[in-house]
Amino acid sequence: MYTLSDYITMIEEGNNTVILFNRVIDLIQRDLLYKTTSINNLINYMENIGLYVTLHDYTKDNTMQFACHSCKYLYVEYEAANNGKIKIIDVRF
Repeated sequence: MYTLSDYITMIEEGNNTVILFNRVIDLIQRDLLYKTTSINNLINYMENIGLYVTLHDYTKDNTMQFACHSCKYLYVEYEAANNGKIKIIDVRF
């Protein structure tokens, strides 16, 4: 059984099958979708699986952009929650 980090590594190595991208989205959504967290915790989660925040103004449209080294972008859309936290409402490539 592969981990989420394994799937990200496969994408970085050039495997671009739709099934692989869908599996990554499914696993991330299972962990994050409709949950409340801080932006720093979200960034740490993504870095732990091999995705890095890009130079993207996430305050503009409530969407954070993450990338692996092969420049494939993953978008996390959120809405503001209480006490400076965010609620994840969508994850997509």
